[in-house]
Amino acid sequence: MISSPKNWFSLFFYPRKNFLFILLIFLFSALSTLCQLSIPLQIGQAIDLMKEAQKVDFLSLQKIAQMLFLLFSLSFFFQHLLSLCVQQLSYQITFHLRSHLFKHYLHLPLSIIQQKSYGDLINRITQDMNQISQGISQGLSGAFSACMTILGILFFLADIYPPAIFLFCILSPLPLFSASWISKKTSHHFQKQAQSYGEMSAYLEEMISNHHIVKLFSYETQCQNLFEQKNQVLHEIGLNAQFYSSLTNPVTRFINALLYAVIVLFGGIHAFNGLLSIGQLSSLLAYTKQYTKPFNEIAEIFSELQNTLASGKRVFALLAEKEEDKQDYCPLLAPSTKISSLSFQKVHFSYSPEEPFLKDIHFQAQGTEKIAIVGETGCGKSTLLSLILRFYEVQKGEIALNGINIRQIPKTQLYHFFGVVLQDSWIFEGTIFENIAYGNPEATLPEVKKIANIMNIHEWIEHLPQKYDTKLSSFGNNLSAGEKQLLCLARVMMKNPAVLILDEATSSLDAYTEKRVQLAFYKLMQGRMSFIVAHRLSTIEQANQILVMKKGEIIEKGTHQELLQNRSYYHDLYQKQYGSNSLTIKN
Repeated sequence: MISSPKNWFSLFFYPRKNFLFILLIFLFSALSTLCQLSIPLQIGQAIDLMKEAQKVDFLSLQKIAQMLFLLFSLSFFFQHLLSLCVQQLSYQITFHLRSHLFKHYLHLPLSIIQQKSYGDLINRITQDMNQISQGISQGLSGAFSACMTILGILFFLADIYPPAIFLFCILSPLPLFSASWISKKTSHHFQKQAQSYGEMSAYLEEMISNHHIVKLFSYETQCQNLFEQKNQVLHEIGLNAQFYSSLTNPVTRFINALLYAVIVLFGGIHAFNGLLSIGQLSSLLAYTKQYTKPFNEIAEIFSELQNTLASGKRVFALLAEKEEDKQDYCPLLAPSTKISSLSFQKVHFSYSPEEPFLKDIHFQAQGTEKIAIVGETGCGKSTLLSLILRFYEVQKGEIALNGINIRQIPKTQLYHFFGVVLQDSWIFEGTIFENIAYGNPEATLPEVKKIANIMNIHEWIEHLPQKYDTKLSSFGNNLSAGEKQLLCLARVMMKNPAVLILDEATSSLDAYTEKRVQLAFYKLMQGRMSFIVAHRLSTIEQANQILVMKKGEIIEKGTHQELLQNRSYYHDLYQKQYGSNSLTIKN
C-alpha cells in the first residue's frame, strides 16, 4: 500500500520504485554531460595540432575525429535514455498521485466537498495534474543536466584555466539571486492564475450541464458576458504572471553575457602573453558558453516551474483535508440483522455555529412503519434524512439504529441497510442492465428483468433496439426525467434494503407514471421501514406516522386523519393543496 505524498520531497519517492528512476536519471545525466563536456577539450587539442600548416599531425587528428564521433554518439544515446527515464518518472508520479487524489476525494466528508465547486475539484484532478506532469518532465531533466554541466565545467577548467573558476564563482550567484528574487514576486501571480482556472472550470461545468436552462431563459447574452468577465480576469492574471516570470530570461542572459565578456578579456590577455594556447582558449570560450547555458535553460523553464508549484499547492491542499475517520466493524449489526427501530433523541444540528438549524428533533420509527416527513421548502426535511445517512454528523443528541448510536457504525456497514432515492436522479454512462444492477453487482439478467417487471419498465426496455444492453449517456441525457427516475427506483429495489428513504422520489413523474410507481413502492415497502419526503400530501395518507416540520422543528406528529382533526399547521398545508372541499375528516 502506497502512502499518500504530502509534499514535493515525498512526491519524488512515491512510489518507492521511483528511487531507481532517480538514480538512473542521475547516472545518465552524468554520462551525457561528461560526453558533451569532453567535446570542447578534444576540439581544443585538435586546434593546437593544426597551429602550423606544415606540421599537422593527421594521425592524431584522425584519432580525435574518431573520439568526437564516439562522444557525440554516446551523448545522444545517454540523453535519449535520460529523456525516457524522466518521462517514465513523471508519468509514474502523476499516475499514482492522481489515483490517490481521487481515492482521497472519495473519503472526504460531504461537508468539505460542498464547500468547493465541482469544476474546481475536477480541475485539480485533471489540469493541475497535467501541469505537475509537464513541470516534472521539463524541470527535472533540466535541473539534473544543469547541475552536472556546472560541476563538470568547473572540473575541466581546473586543468585548462584555474583563474576562470574564481571568476565563475563570483559571477555565477548573480543569475541565481535574480531568479530567486523574481520567483518571490511571481509566485502569487501563478497561484491566482491556477485559482482563476478553477473558477472558470466551475462556471463552464455549471453552464454546460444546465445548457437547456440557459436556453429556456434566453440567458445566452448574460452567460457570454459573465464568461467574458472571467476570461478577462484570467487573461490579466496570466499576462501579469507571464510578464514577471519572463524577466528572468533577459536578466539571466545579460549576466551570462557579462560573464562571457569577462572570460574573453582575461583569457585573451593570457593567450596573448603565451600563458594559454589557441586550442585552450577555444576550449575555454566553449566551456564559458556551455556554463551559461544551464542558467538560460532554467530561465526558459522558470514560468513552467512556477505553474507547476502553483498546481502542486492546490493538489497538496486537497490531500491535506482530513478524511472521514475509519471505524471498526460493529458486530451487533450483521448484514442479516433485521432493523426493528430507528430513533432521534433530542437531535440538534446546524450548518454553521451561528445559525442553529434542526432543533430538538425527537421521534421513533419501529418495525415496518412508514414515516412521512412534510413541511415547506427549507424546513429541514432533506437535512433530517442526511443525518440518518451520516452525510453530516449531529452536534447534540443521538440517532440510534436498533438502539445503537449510528456514530458507532461504520458508514459502509450502515449504508448496507439503506436504499435511497434522492430528488435528483443519477444515471451513469453504461448499459441499462449495469445501471439497474448497480445496487447488486452480482445480479443476473433474470433478476434484473424481475425488478424491471415490478417497476413496470420491462416492456419499455424490451422495445429498445438493444434492450437491456442499450447504452445510456452520462447523466442519462438520452432519457426522459421519468425514465431516469424509474431506473433509479429499480436500482434501489435491486439492492433489497432493510430501510427505504425516498426524498421526493416521484417528483419528476407524471400522474399516470407516479401511480404505477407508487403501486410498486407499496409492494417494496412491505416488511420494511420507510421514510418518505413528499410535497404532495395525497401520497402519504397511508403513512403510519407523519412528522410535520417548520423552521427546523417537528411541530406535529400523527397519522393523516389525526393531523387533520387537529386543524393546525398540517390541516392548513393540506387545504392549500387540495382546497376545503377535498377535506374528509373521519370521526
